[in-house]
Amino acid sequence: MSRILVVEDEAILRKNIVDRLRAEGHELFDTATAESAEQLASSRTLILADLRLPGMDGMALLQRVRKFAAYAGCDCYRTRLPPDCRRCRSRCGL
Repeated sequence: MSRILVVEDEAILRKNIVDRLRAEGHELFDTATAESAEQLASSRTLILADLRLPGMDGMALLQRVRKFAAYAGCDCYRTRLPPDCRRCRSRCGL
């Protein structure tokens, strides 16, 4: 199964995501900040990052990870569009 990193600053939401994916058989890693996620990101097959994090936001994290990881592109998945979705689309190349 996949090695997944979940980056979410809301502890209850992060725990629910991790528990659900772990129940599906995935290997999970989680953290509350983009800064700590950067250290964990290199050997993960998927990174699920909140767009609005304290400090560095989720989009900035994905951009930084793409510089050193072998990711072909930036895939953005959202359950709802943030008010500044135009900015997210342009930063992600959508």
